[in-house]
Amino acid sequence: MKSKRQNYDSVQSLIIATAARLFTERGADGASLNDIAKAADIAKGTLYYYYPAKDELIADTARTHGDWMGDTLLAWAETLQRDTDAHKAMKSLLHELLWDEMHAKLHVVLVSHAAIAGGELSALMDAMRKKWALMLEVGSLKLQSNDARTIRARSGAFFSMLIGYMAKAEITDADIDEFIEIFLSR
Repeated sequence: MKSKRQNYDSVQSLIIATAARLFTERGADGASLNDIAKAADIAKGTLYYYYPAKDELIADTARTHGDWMGDTLLAWAETLQRDTDAHKAMKSLLHELLWDEMHAKLHVVLVSHAAIAGGELSALMDAMRKKWALMLEVGSLKLQSNDARTIRARSGAFFSMLIGYMAKAEITDADIDEFIEIFLSR
């Protein structure tokens, strides 16, 4: 039987994955470094070697989540064709971003924590949001419709709307259709 550590590329990735899970369950303030070490089945000293301060772990968790968001946006953009309907394109992106419940909840936790904590985490989250908005704009360049212009013009607002939907207890296709209708409305 594999240990928890054998399922991860490194101890650091195990720590980040465990922190993400606990932050999602308890909030960033609700999970201590000791809780994370225990849940990861590693010694406290090992955790403190990688992360002497919890803020550093939260920031690395945010970066890892940011990479997931970026990878999701890139994969979405690569699937688009010139004749792809904008509504269909947005629906496929929202399915990817909203159906992964752990990432959706983690996003809400990180944005909320950044809003309260401010400082470096807030700057990091803002920089990532701008990068994601640019990726959304670039992806929409592949689409040939008036809606594509709307997507580009509102790319920053997309992520502000997204957090509200990510915070919902349950997401349905009707919720996704509502999001798209509001987002693309003229």
